[in-house]
Amino acid sequence: GIVIKREKAAVIGRYFHQLLVSDLNGCHESVRGIAANNTGCNSGMLFYWILQQNNITVQRVPQSLLPFERSMIVGFKTGGSELCIHRYCQSEEAPLPIPGSMKQCRNVTIPVV
Repeated sequence: GIVIKREKAAVIGRYFHQLLVSDLNGCHESVRGIAANNTGCNSGMLFYWILQQNNITVQRVPQSLLPFERSMIVGFKTGGSELCIHRYCQSEEAPLPIPGSMKQCRNVTIPVV
């Protein structure tokens, strides 16, 4: 989740534009030696870097203060659906309890038609 002051909200509202006009190599260079296999910035790192480039202070907080996970509903051609966690990003300080029946999307078995 994100909480941002109104005067800085345009950076978020025009995020796609920010992707087009930003020096993305600058982000990749900023994580050289930190990112796994020198892969460069992932979406979260890129978002953080764009905020920094626009002089937006980022305050890191435990996940329990802004509790959410990226989830989705997978619909099946055979009918029915399943809610699953798309992006699992648990906080080390205060992890969220995940309902026992909820799976990560990569572990959902899709019925064969």
